[in-house]
Amino acid sequence: MHFPTNSGMELSKFAVEALKRIFRPGFHYKKAGVIVEKFTAEKEPQLDLFKNRDSRQIPLMKTVDRLNLLYGKKVRLASQDPGKVWKMKQERLSPRYSTNLDEVIQIIL
Repeated sequence: MHFPTNSGMELSKFAVEALKRIFRPGFHYKKAGVIVEKFTAEKEPQLDLFKNRDSRQIPLMKTVDRLNLLYGKKVRLASQDPGKVWKMKQERLSPRYSTNLDEVIQIIL
């Protein structure tokens, strides 16, 4: 991405583009998260001489954010597959001995 953005539509577009570039048939893929860093205030965008954000999306994304704030995460992009609820697989989760008393090791003599 050549410019900062908080638009879910732009982030989704770049994620799909990245997946198309790395996808190879016959390989198994897992869903992964995204780490967001280097925050920039919306009123102080970092301009790029050749590319910049699509300003037509700003009012729409503000409306989507406002609706999600009022009603919970109800409004999503079509590419986010609203029928599926993603949950992390935890079959290889390490025991939490120090934070969950039910997982403390018991030694019976």
